[in-house]
Amino acid sequence: MENEVARTDDYYEVDLIDLFAVMLRYRKMIILGTLITTFLAGLFFYVRPKVMPKSQEKQLKVTYVIKVKQFPSTIGSGLGRLGVSFDINGELANSFEDYPTLAKEYKKYPLMKADYPENKLEYNKLILDTFQNKVGKAQKDIGKDKKIIMSKRVGNSFYLECALPAERFEDGILDSFITEHLELINQKVQEQAQEYLVTLENKTMESYNEVTSASNTSSATTIGRADTEQSLRETLQDIEAYKKAPVTFYTLNDEPFVVEAEVKSKSKNLVLTFFVSFFFFVCLAFVNYIVGNIKNNAGMMQKISTAWKEGK
Repeated sequence: MENEVARTDDYYEVDLIDLFAVMLRYRKMIILGTLITTFLAGLFFYVRPKVMPKSQEKQLKVTYVIKVKQFPSTIGSGLGRLGVSFDINGELANSFEDYPTLAKEYKKYPLMKADYPENKLEYNKLILDTFQNKVGKAQKDIGKDKKIIMSKRVGNSFYLECALPAERFEDGILDSFITEHLELINQKVQEQAQEYLVTLENKTMESYNEVTSASNTSSATTIGRADTEQSLRETLQDIEAYKKAPVTFYTLNDEPFVVEAEVKSKSKNLVLTFFVSFFFFVCLAFVNYIVGNIKNNAGMMQKISTAWKEGK
């Protein structure tokens, strides 16, 4: 048993020595490769911004709060009785996944840069990369890949997170885009609401006439019937008020909240580059070592040659 443990220890000792020997054999490649890669990374992180200032364009993280106004409760419950599912919150959230519409709006307000790809497929990919409405990805993606994300909802307020070049924000491009987008969604929802309310008004008027007619012919009016009559009257009044002054469902709440997007430390990036390049060249050294052993082994080379010839 002791001899077996000793043999195992010797095996690992020899194995570690072999690994260390490989690193020593290729030490010039590992050291020089790591230093050259780190040096080039240092030029990229520290010198490039001074030579090409636009490459280090300041990024801003902008947060908009969009207030959502709902129908009066009488209209909402009335639509529910008709079996109409009219999700005002959902319409807003879904509007930032309506990529064909967003693509048209973006051409008018290019948010990330003044020009955009002429190729249709590349342009559509740009739209997908720019607009994301996945709450789970919001915190990871915002500020990293210059995206616009509906990040969260609090009550009847939605938070729209945007990351874009400072120059584009200062030009008012983003404000114009968000404002016009909300106007289009408002118009779309108002048109849908108008259709639903016509049906609701007709049905409510029929019910109201039936209830009032029954009340006039009945010797006594129950509390339940009185409540129904009153609720129907209130529904009709609210519908009439909406027809005179349609609701603006989506509005921006005050000024957006703006901060400079967090940028990773240049020093941290440089250190990370050093270690990544070091391990890369160590792995490359072992690959060279293994390939060299195979080339020097006639039996292995014969097996590889045979396998290549027999391969389909």
